[in-house]
Amino acid sequence: MTNTATAVSILSLIVAAGYTPKGGCVSLNVTANTALYWGGAATVTNTDGGLVGANASVVDSGTGLTGDVIPINQMFLFNNSGGTSSVAIFARFTP
Repeated sequence: MTNTATAVSILSLIVAAGYTPKGGCVSLNVTANTALYWGGAATVTNTDGGLVGANASVVDSGTGLTGDVIPINQMFLFNNSGGTSSVAIFARFTP
């Protein structure tokens, strides 16, 4: 993930890596080698996002189709590190 003027969604990072999810995301673990700002819109920046430190995991899980399915198209990351961030995303989707 490069240092850009706009945030990118978790979903767009997954799709950019070559995977098109089918179904809802029911388990998520995201870790980056630099601190990233998290928010609920593509407009999130370093002034209004929640800062998650380098190498800290963000973990969330739903309980399937009858529970809280994670809206990964509404989770955005903003890189303010001045360089490239390596982001590892582990996600499980309903069939």
